[in-house]
Amino acid sequence: MTAKYLKQIGKLKLIHWLQRNYPFQIVELIPVLKGEIGDNYIIITSDNQKYFLKIYLRSKLHIDNPKGLEGTLSLASRLYERGISSIPYPIQASNGNLEIKYGKYAIIVTNFIEGKNPKFSPAITKKFAQLIAKIHQVDVRNINLPVEPFDTSYANKLREQIKTLEEKRRLNKQMAKLKGLLLPRKNLLLNQLKKLDGFCNKSKNKKKKLVITHGDLILDNLLIDRKKNIFIVDWDTARLAPVERDVWFFTGTYGATFLQSYKKFNPPIKIDIDLISFYMYKRYIEDMVYWADQILLGEVDSKQAESNLEGIKICCLEAYKKIEQKLANINKLI
Repeated sequence: MTAKYLKQIGKLKLIHWLQRNYPFQIVELIPVLKGEIGDNYIIITSDNQKYFLKIYLRSKLHIDNPKGLEGTLSLASRLYERGISSIPYPIQASNGNLEIKYGKYAIIVTNFIEGKNPKFSPAITKKFAQLIAKIHQVDVRNINLPVEPFDTSYANKLREQIKTLEEKRRLNKQMAKLKGLLLPRKNLLLNQLKKLDGFCNKSKNKKKKLVITHGDLILDNLLIDRKKNIFIVDWDTARLAPVERDVWFFTGTYGATFLQSYKKFNPPIKIDIDLISFYMYKRYIEDMVYWADQILLGEVDSKQAESNLEGIKICCLEAYKKIEQKLANINKLI
C-alpha cells in the first residue's frame, strides 16, 4: 500500500486536524508501507515521542468490522485489565472517542511499539502460543465485538469475478493477467468454493466456545522488541469466534511446538479440524477476492495491481496445491 489517503487529504491539513483532536504537536508523519486495509504512519511529536496512525476509507473497512472500530479498540482496555499488555492501546481523542471520523475516513491513533517482525524458533513460537492462549481465556461477557457469523458470501464473490472476466471484452493489462490466472483454474476454484461452503455448514452446527480472536495473525502483525518481548498488533478484525480462527496461522513449520504449548496453557480446548479447514479455505479465497476486486474495479495503480497479482499467484493459487496435505498434517498433530 502507499500513502494514498495522506495525499488525498493533504499532509499539512491532516497534521493541523490531528493537533486539534489529540494532545500533541506533530513534527512529522512517516508512511509505513505495510497493511492491506488502511494507510499506516508513524507520528513524531515535538517532544520526540512516537505514535502509530492508521487511516481507513470508511466504505472499505474490512468485512470483519461491520459496526466500525470502536468495539475492537476498546478491547485493549479489557485485555490490559487481565494483565495482557502485549498489544497496542488506542489514544483517546479530545471528544473521548477511540476512533474519529474525518469526512469519508476513519482514523485511529495508538501507542507506538518499537519492534520488528520475529524470526520464528521453538522458543519464540512457545511465547506466542502462551500469549494467544491467555487472550483466549479472557472473560467475554460484556465484550462488544462482532460474533463469528460463519458466512461465506464475501468469498463467493469469486463466482461473480470469474463471470466478469469471462464476459468482459475490454481488459487492461492487469485485468488480462488476472484472467490468465483465474480462468484456466475455474473448475478448481469453484470446487474450492464448494468445499468452503461444506466446511461452513459443518462449522455452523458445532457447539464451540467463543473467545476473543485476532483473526489476522500474519507475520506483519507480530512484533518482537530488543528485550525479546512479543506483541500482537493491528486488532482491526477482532471478533468473538472459536479458537481455530487464530490457531490455524501457527500450524506450519513449528505447528507441533505451537499446539503443544497452546494446549499446555489452555488445556480445556480441543482443536477441531473442520473449523481449521473452514478458516484456512476462507482466508485463501477471501484474500484472492479482495486483491482481484481492487484490480477489476480499478482501485489500485499498476504497481499495486502487479503486487496483488503476485499475492494471488503465490499466497492463494500456490497454497491450494498444498492445502489438502497441510490439513492432513494438522489433523495428525491435533
